[in-house]
Amino acid sequence: MFRTILIFLLLSIAPNLFAQQGIIKGVVTDLSNNKPLSFATIVVQGQEVGAYTDDNGAYTITLPIGLYNITCSNVGYISKTINEVE
Repeated sequence: MFRTILIFLLLSIAPNLFAQQGIIKGVVTDLSNNKPLSFATIVVQGQEVGAYTDDNGAYTITLPIGLYNITCSNVGYISKTINEVE
């Protein structure tokens, strides 16, 4: 009986142990001169996760696989939202 319960518990939590993660990454640049923007803020709407770009304008965010709306903002620039990023 104990063995059956233990097997059932292990099988019921196994899918959570292997939850798939996705990576959203990119580079933020100025449209007028194509130079990278350092320290721009990247926010994933509806999530408590985000990132700042590095000196090369690059960022990486790890999330569960799904569709997300990503907003990028920086001082002196108009914020830009990209919808349904996969």
